[in-house]
Amino acid sequence: MNERKDEELKHMLEEELGKHYDLGSACEISLLKYSENYNWLVQTGSKKYVLRLCRPGYHTTEELMGELLWIQELEKSTDIRMPVVIKNHRGELLTQIKEYYCTMFSFLNGTTLRGIEGEELLGYLQEIGQITAKLHRQVQEWPGVKNIVRFTWNYEDLLGKDARVGDWRKHPRLSEEERSVYEKAEQIIGDKLKQYGKTPENYGLIHSDFNINNVLVDQGKVQVLDFDDCGFGWFLYDLSTSVLEYDEGIRDKMAAWLKGYETERKLTETDRSMVPTFIVMRKIVRIGWIASHMENDTVKKVTDNYYEQTYRMAKRYVESDGTDF
Repeated sequence: MNERKDEELKHMLEEELGKHYDLGSACEISLLKYSENYNWLVQTGSKKYVLRLCRPGYHTTEELMGELLWIQELEKSTDIRMPVVIKNHRGELLTQIKEYYCTMFSFLNGTTLRGIEGEELLGYLQEIGQITAKLHRQVQEWPGVKNIVRFTWNYEDLLGKDARVGDWRKHPRLSEEERSVYEKAEQIIGDKLKQYGKTPENYGLIHSDFNINNVLVDQGKVQVLDFDDCGFGWFLYDLSTSVLEYDEGIRDKMAAWLKGYETERKLTETDRSMVPTFIVMRKIVRIGWIASHMENDTVKKVTDNYYEQTYRMAKRYVESDGTDF
């Protein structure tokens, strides 16, 4: 996104936002982050909010409402710390401004997990596992989930040539050896997922993006952000997103997450046997995302170590016939 576009959107919001939200006259707006959507900090007096301006065509209105209704239900039925949806002055969760749909969220103080290491990090990952299990349990117990409209995170959505976040095959820096290994891994992943199947115990509405930027810690307490990618998928996919960006010590991090998860929701031996599949799959999926976002600031920070580690893990996964990474 360029500076001119930034200024155009900011000017539009300065003119239009007050027509939809009661923010007062002294309202300051500044860009927080641009990724799939535009996230703005809105400050009026001592109050802060986050306004998400959705990229046109990225989600349908039904999908956007599905996310917001789930967030609203989680706020009512769980103790998970997360942003609250701020309704506009008509009492609506979703607001249209020009060609954009937007939602206002409460602002959460805190820092991301980036830079936290050792036992402190493992403790937070254990808590994230526990929080994730609460999400999954709520989905299983909530009759209203059948009315939620969201996309899916199935095999084709993740690894197909028309994958939702991008096709890993289009990454320009992959060697022939890497491509060969990833193709073999992809075949094993497909077979494993077919055998695993989709049941109410292993598949449902998931967050699907517990990356280190979507978890904030404030005074030692974990808070979960950004449900923009929530959809219907395998529950254990949420584990793979929680450890995705770590280059070292993934087994310890994975074990901490699983320990926390099972304090709320038990896993079967079959579930546990699928962990390597979800870990390796998510690593490859990220290569697809990188391939489709080459100019993104986040992509420019991806290190060579990530590619080397992903290749090693995929190779081990293939050699072990999908039982290890």
